[in-house]
Amino acid sequence: MSKKVLVISTSLRNNSNTDILADEFVKGATSSGHEVEKISLRNKEINFCLGCDVCQNTQKCVFQDGASEIVRKIHDTDVIVFAAPVYFGGVSGQMQTLLDRTYPLFPWKLKLEQTHRFRDVYLLTASSSQSNEFIDLVIKKVEDWIRHFSGVWVKCPESAKLAGVICGLGVHEAGEIRNQPDKIKEAYKMGEAVSVTKNRIDASQSK
Repeated sequence: MSKKVLVISTSLRNNSNTDILADEFVKGATSSGHEVEKISLRNKEINFCLGCDVCQNTQKCVFQDGASEIVRKIHDTDVIVFAAPVYFGGVSGQMQTLLDRTYPLFPWKLKLEQTHRFRDVYLLTASSSQSNEFIDLVIKKVEDWIRHFSGVWVKCPESAKLAGVICGLGVHEAGEIRNQPDKIKEAYKMGEAVSVTKNRIDASQSK
């Protein structure tokens, strides 16, 4: 069955390694007949969350900017794909800010049931390190975010899960991931199998 897939590229660098993986994922998902949209945070106006809690009463952010638009798309999609490079052992500042801005989707103060559609979340990441040490921290960050949409604290009809991870290790320069054709193919295949992929692909399997 066709799904609505939202791919969010969080790197601001041109020809970034995770953006290349994202493009391959898009090609694979499109080939399987899914409705795919790719968004880049590059050139997007994304304000910091103020912690004002207005969204907990209105379910809308006080800012109407690029993040607000993306959050609406996150709410309405079936599958989310984060293309996220490792920055100083974690996600980039722009990705963290976007995650913070999804707070309106988590109405814990209103004790409302969540209405998001997405169940499957994928992560495409890359690190200059040859080990999984920093990759694992990025995976944990995404998993912690997913927990807010899996019925742990707020009731939700659709429990989200991390459905797949691809890790490019030992890549630092822009476009260097192309020297790892197995990762390019893996991203395409993961996108192609969106409707059937059930289990997380651990970083330890992607060395």
